[in-house]
This record gives sequence, structure tokens and C-alpha cells, in this order.
Amino acid sequence: MPSSQIKKYRFLYKRTKGDAGKLPWAHKEPTKFLSDIVQKREPGRALDVGCGSGVDSVYLANHGWNVTSLDLVEEPISEGSSGPLRDHTQNPRFGYVAYWKTKGEDYLKASGIPFTIVGPTGFVDGPGGELGIRIVSCTEYKMDTIRRSDVAAVTVEALNNPDAIGKSFFVENSEAGDKDAWSNMFKLLQPE
Repeated sequence: MPSSQIKKYRFLYKRTKGDAGKLPWAHKEPTKFLSDIVQKREPGRALDVGCGSGVDSVYLANHGWNVTSLDLVEEPISEGSSGPLRDHTQNPRFGYVAYWKTKGEDYLKASGIPFTIVGPTGFVDGPGGELGIRIVSCTEYKMDTIRRSDVAAVTVEALNNPDAIGKSFFVENSEAGDKDAWSNMFKLLQPE
């Protein structure tokens, strides 16, 4: 597919502000065709090409299938499998990685060890420092993107900033705002 078409899909997903269900081709339940097939066959391997937010992939996995999910753009896959308030025990994607990540974070918070948990939204490539960075509490999570190099800058700053200790937060790029103002946002976050 031409890169212009991929950009168009990314634009459409971004316009939904994390609610891929608003897209005309989206569905919240598995397709009837798929559910009919699952009822007639023994679980095996499945390749879900153009998986979107993964409704069919999750349905297959919940019925014992080993699923590989592919989509041309990463936004719907990320939106379908992440978010701090989602019930990750119901999400078998990638071996329940989000569930185990959340369990590890909870254990760390309860351990008494000083911690800082940096949660990037969706990773993208590109030079760092060109866009603003927003640091938000976990309750304000929404699917967006951040450049990998900007995540590295926030992580290094968090390691050296006492205002980041005992806090969990998400980071995302922002077109608006001062490109350097984010380093003062740690003190505005509530401790865990």
C-alpha cells in the first residue's frame, strides 16, 4: 500500500481520539462469519490481517486459537490492547503482557522502594525535541504518540528529578506549548 494511503489511515484513527469504534469499518463484536467458523473448527493458528483494534483477534484467542494480528498502522492495535484502566486479564494479546506489566508496577509501588514509572503512549520514530511533551497522570491516559527519543529524554530527566519519585505517568508529544516546559510538570503530578 502506498505511504499516502497509510498516512490517510493514521489520520482517520487519530481523528477518533482513541475510540477506533467510531470508524465506519469498526465493530465491537466478532464478525458473524468468524464466529460461525470458530464454532465448526478446532482451535489452531490464525492470521488476522487488517486486524484494526483486534476484536476478532481477541475473540479467536479467547477460544483457544494462536493468533498473529497485523495491521498497516499501529494506532488501532495499540488502542485495542492498552490503557491503564482496561481489564488486562481479558486481553491475551502478546501473552497478557499488559496484565503482567500492570502487576509488576503494582508490586513495585507496594514494595516501599522509591520508583518512577514512565508510560509512553504509542512509540513513533523521528527526531526528539521538535515537539512539545505532555506528562499526564495515568487516569488521563489516551492513545496518542510520542517519539522514542523524547521518551528517553523524559526518562533521563525523571531519574535526576526528585519531584518524579513515587509517581506514575504517561508521556505524549504535543504540538502546542513550550518544548522545554515539560521538565517542570513532575511536581504537578500526585504521588501514588
